[in-house]
Amino acid sequence: MALPGVYITDSDGNIGTVTESVEDVCGMIFDYGGQQNFAFAHKDEVLELTSAADLETYGIKKSGETGAVLGGIPYYHIKQFFGLRGGSGRLFVLFADCTSDWTALSKLQRYAHGLIYQTAVWTEQSLWKLNDASASAYALGLLADIQSECHSIANDMNAPMSVLLYPNVNKVQVASGVQGGSDVPVFNKIPTVKSDYRYVSVMLGQSNDEDVLAMQDALTSKTPVGAAGVDLAMLANNSVPTCIGYVGGCDYSGYIPGIVFGFGTDMTKYESVSIANLTDLHNKGYNFFMKYEGDEVGVYRNFDHTCTDGDYRTIARNRVMGKTRRQVRAALLPMVNRTVLIDPATGYMTSAAQAIFINAVNTVLDAMVAAGEISGHSTPVINQTASILQTDAVYISYSVIPVGIASEIYVTQSLSITA
Repeated sequence: MALPGVYITDSDGNIGTVTESVEDVCGMIFDYGGQQNFAFAHKDEVLELTSAADLETYGIKKSGETGAVLGGIPYYHIKQFFGLRGGSGRLFVLFADCTSDWTALSKLQRYAHGLIYQTAVWTEQSLWKLNDASASAYALGLLADIQSECHSIANDMNAPMSVLLYPNVNKVQVASGVQGGSDVPVFNKIPTVKSDYRYVSVMLGQSNDEDVLAMQDALTSKTPVGAAGVDLAMLANNSVPTCIGYVGGCDYSGYIPGIVFGFGTDMTKYESVSIANLTDLHNKGYNFFMKYEGDEVGVYRNFDHTCTDGDYRTIARNRVMGKTRRQVRAALLPMVNRTVLIDPATGYMTSAAQAIFINAVNTVLDAMVAAGEISGHSTPVINQTASILQTDAVYISYSVIPVGIASEIYVTQSLSITA
């Protein structure tokens, strides 16, 4: 028998491949496990920042200053986050050793009382592994373990959050005993990340900026700096169904004036990567910065992939369902241990009693429809396969119709002598 409460799960496979809230609350985790003798007064302590001024409060210094933690990378991301957020926001930061596990994610979310919608994770751990020099593709690390922790956060803490992962893609982890293997990544061996990891997104690319490249070069691991701050801010600035690849509203050029991927001997400038390789990365589920022909200035994310090809294959869909879950739970939580009238003729809940629960759910879902966060929803149904007198439980089900996304637009034009 479970503890009293409201418990919600998401079902997958129903779509196929074809009000006030806190969805702007963000988290950042910096994995210091790759550092020897890591020294920072607030390591393993969750810090809550509300403006860039808090960088000084906690002694997080920029690149070039004495005692700059992780070469100034955290300072860079936090500064950019608050810059794009307009100077204020709510950001929870944790410096943790994630070498053996990813419980830092749960620690961060628990400290924030479940309010975090999206967390950026920067780590020097390699994403790609070479276990066999003759293998056609690298093996993947990190994703399964992060997904497992996020699954627990969503279902045990009722606080689902999306994880944007900025791993070490500058070097491939070569397994012991592998002969002839190189730790320099090559495009034709980059594997797909599409599996069953709905809460994780792999983020590639960073600013082609002298200071950014210097911070990366100063690391022994040569891990790319990434773009954690601006990605989080872009999500926080937009409503839950918005794709961060939305060209009309998510231009990164003010913070990412030029693009490099951050791996290879020349850091792989965007202009040096073929359309075929970019398409391949996109189809394999990676998120990277790109430019569009005809738009000389703009810099955009290609999409908002998660590491799955199921119903929850975008960050936006996860954020929508995360908001739905949180808001419905909040609406139903006051009803836990509530008395429920029974129809003496059937032994089941009366229609009036059912309506109380159904109306609470409808109110939440209708508000999300009105806000343009979902396209619609089914009428909630209370499943009465057994009397509440026997189970002390109410079972409610409903489905949500998400908003669509115009990722590809095809136009046919021609010349004609008449209209």
